[in-house]
Amino acid sequence: MSLIHDTSNAVQTLRLLDNFGIAAMICDNDGVVQLLNNSAAALFGDEPGRLEGHSLREMDDFAALLPMLEKPQPQIAPVVLSVMDSLYCLVRMQRIGKIGVVFTFEDITSFKEIEQQQNAALHMVAHDLKTPLSAIKSYSDLVGASGGLNDRQLQHLDRIQQAIRTMHGLVKDLLDIAWIDAGHPVETEPVQVGYIVKAAAEVLENHADKRQIVIDLSIDEELPQTYGDPQRLERVMVNLVGNAIKYTPIGGTIAIQTSANSESIIITIKDSGAGIPTEHLPHIFKRFYRVPNNEDADGTGLGLSIAKAIVERHGGDIKVTSTVGQGSTFIVTLPIRNGPRATSEE
Repeated sequence: MSLIHDTSNAVQTLRLLDNFGIAAMICDNDGVVQLLNNSAAALFGDEPGRLEGHSLREMDDFAALLPMLEKPQPQIAPVVLSVMDSLYCLVRMQRIGKIGVVFTFEDITSFKEIEQQQNAALHMVAHDLKTPLSAIKSYSDLVGASGGLNDRQLQHLDRIQQAIRTMHGLVKDLLDIAWIDAGHPVETEPVQVGYIVKAAAEVLENHADKRQIVIDLSIDEELPQTYGDPQRLERVMVNLVGNAIKYTPIGGTIAIQTSANSESIIITIKDSGAGIPTEHLPHIFKRFYRVPNNEDADGTGLGLSIAKAIVERHGGDIKVTSTVGQGSTFIVTLPIRNGPRATSEE
């Protein structure tokens, strides 16, 4: 097929998309803008020919398109990208012969604004719940310390305090979800991962003792450091270790180990619990997902999704392996970093 024929097809493609009101832009393989249809020009507020002949690499407004340009395969599933100033689009990319690629854009700015408003409302509600919860906890602690309660009253007080802990955990989950969805940058500082793992184990020590579960820590004292948000990373460890305690039977063990290779710090959390059936493994990091028919599956189903999102915002990853009847192993990897690097998410 000749280049002329490719060009003719490209122009026809832009016209066809224009008829359906779909904004489209053609770039060559080096990222230089070749053509825009009328819908794209209107979307970008473009004067005729202003963008044509300019490289995406030279225009900050379109820098978000570069990772898609460098992919050899088409981007069929739409990606949400911020294009230009405060313009959010669903973007797809398709290769067209020798010409290069065609990008299509669907403006979702109004939906994004609604999402941001909802996120702000969620954050406000979760934050406002913290004050009355703190008051309830303070008064329940005061009642417990005042003495003179019989066994039945102490039992009722214990249930109240357990409900407070559950609500407090839910509020923290909601605040984490609001932070994740808002795409705020990670505030970074030097992080000693071994210290964070130890701190999470100490937080959950009493809970493990009540279930006669042994937490076996193996911390490499010479771990390299990473940069990140220590409180959020500790939250990840508390979520994962707390999950392991929840699903490990009385008298079981949880082994936590840290190590490192040339690029990553690795944290492994292995429990001796019931394990997760294979068909559910691809779904356990989804929000609100809980393994069906699991009698221990209380809570909101948010913990693992929050942990994964926080780790990914730090440039890392979480994986899981599991065998029914033998337990599960969660493996967290975090990049070794010698300096701060904040990340954000659209």
